Order: sequence, then C-alpha cells, then structure tokens
Amino acid sequence: MNELTLSPMYGALLSNYLAKVNKCQALNTTTTQTALMNDVNDSSLYTSRVSQYGVEALIKEIFEATDDMSFGLDIGKTVHPSDYGTVGYTLMNCSSLLQVFNYAARYKHAANKAFKVYFTKQGNFHRFRIDNLVESQWLKVIIELDFVTALSLSRFFVGADKAKKVRPYRVNFKHEPLASVDKYQCVFGCEVKFNQSVNEIIFPQSVFDIPIRSANPKLLKLMEGKLVQAQKGIEEKISLEQKLNQYIQDKIEFRIPSLTAAASDFNMSVSSLKSHLKMEKTNYSNIVDEVRKNLALKLISDSEKSILDISMYLGFSNSSTFNRAFRRWNNMTPASYRKQENEL
Repeated sequence: MNELTLSPMYGALLSNYLAKVNKCQALNTTTTQTALMNDVNDSSLYTSRVSQYGVEALIKEIFEATDDMSFGLDIGKTVHPSDYGTVGYTLMNCSSLLQVFNYAARYKHAANKAFKVYFTKQGNFHRFRIDNLVESQWLKVIIELDFVTALSLSRFFVGADKAKKVRPYRVNFKHEPLASVDKYQCVFGCEVKFNQSVNEIIFPQSVFDIPIRSANPKLLKLMEGKLVQAQKGIEEKISLEQKLNQYIQDKIEFRIPSLTAAASDFNMSVSSLKSHLKMEKTNYSNIVDEVRKNLALKLISDSEKSILDISMYLGFSNSSTFNRAFRRWNNMTPASYRKQENEL
C-alpha cells in the first residue's frame, strides 16, 4: 500500500488525547515521537507532514488503551479554531458559514494527501464530502473527527445564541458504526447512516444563511493572503500523480487525453512519464479511473444532467460502459445511486 501523508494537526490532537487517557504530562513513546517528528507550531502552513502510518500508530495506541474506536467523535467536539492555525483564524473572519465551508474545502485539507474534499450544493442542501484516497480501518477515526469538527466549529463561529440552529440534515459514513448509533445521533443531532457510498455531512440551505459573529473582511483578506502563499509552497512539492489528476480533470470534457498527449504536455517522453508514475506506485490508467470516479459522483448528484450526458462528458464510448464502471466503483448503477441521493 502506498503511504500517504496528513496534516501534523492530527498528530497533535491524537497525542494530546492519548496523554489525557494515560493521565500524564508528556509522552515518550516511540510511535508518538515518530508521528510528531515533523510537527510545527502552525500546522496550517503545510510546511510539514505526518505520515499515514504515524497517525495510524497513534490511533492504535488510543484504541489499545480505551478499547473504543469512536474517540474521533470526542476529539472533534473539543477542537478550537486555533488548532488549525492560519486556516482556523481565516475561517473565523468569514462572513457566513457558506464561505466557511468553501474556504475549508479549499484550504483546510490542502496538507492531507490521504483525503479528497468536496463541498457542493444540490437543491436545498449542501454536502461536505470527504473521500478516502487509501483504504485503512484506522483512518475512519479521522473522517468522524473531521465531521464533528465541522459541526462544532460552525456552532462556535455563529455564537452560543445561534448554535442550536446549526444542525445537519443527515450524516453518511462509508464504514460501519464504531460505537452505538445512539452516540452518533446524540453528537450530530440528526439521522446518521452507515455503509453508504460516500462520507458526507449534509446541511440544509438555512444553516448557511447564519452570519458569523466575528466576521472581519479586512482580516479575512490578510489571512487569505497567507494561505495563498502557503498553498504555492504545496504546489511546488506536488507529485506527478496529483498534477496529472488535475490535468485530466481540466482536459476530460468528452474525451480522455491519451498517455502520449499527457507526456507531451508535461514535456516528457512516454517512457519517462511511465517510470515516474511507477516510482509513485501508480500508472496513467489508474489516475484516469480515479478522476472519472470522483467526477461521476459529483455529476450524478445533479439531477438535471442525464446519465448519457455524464457518460459522454467523462469520455465513455456509451452509457453501458459507464454503467459497468460506475457499478465497479460504487456497487450500484448510476440510476440507483441518483435515486438514493434524491430520497433526501
């Protein structure tokens, strides 16, 4: 399995929680030192990473100490904007929760190569979705932590007098429940479903009309400037796989750019491009498949787009080929998936 990296913020949150569990002031365990060896004061600046295996090691330690895998729900309730550094202070100065979620999707997960984040609108609902880019039983904890954090920070931003108005319509998890369903419903205050096709927290439109109590346009502009500079640093270190992923998304309309065309556009020979991708433990076909999968999930939620139009847009020769691919990705047909999504 190809190891990915996550924001060092997770290392800090998990190690702090483990310290509380162990009732000690400091940790000297090997796994914790490994996970936090690259930590920095402001993890939102993305100047360092925590390895996927380091984060998993911390999660395993907490599980062994507590015999409970639902502690991500508990950690998420205690997260403060300062835990996200520059990103957190940027979100605090947004004008509305709609802007908060747009910024969070753009910047909060920029340091996480293990996840892909989407924030979309469908009808009267907004969906904040997190896709796992790696299969791991331990990283389920991080998905749950992020969803609870999104809810608790949203309530913090609008203030105590309006906090109760920030309530999700529904929460979907791809995995099975890690605790009693009652605990999830108590934490989120809404219906929570498991073994679903995607991880997403769904909010009604009314939630995003609530103003932020600490909105400050001047500070927002200042903080965003810092984030833009930080993200430029990320782009300089981005992998070839990530570059090709974006390249294919930009070029995909009604056709898939060939491997030869991609190599030419990247000023590389075909053999050189293949060799670089092999070192990153992937290949061009896998990247194309991943792009098609993610775009298909996004486009199928728009009921105004026909399944035939979507299949053509994604470069499939016909709708039957698209149906087979979609079933492989999600264990259901596009029509069944759309019906499930429209049952909200």
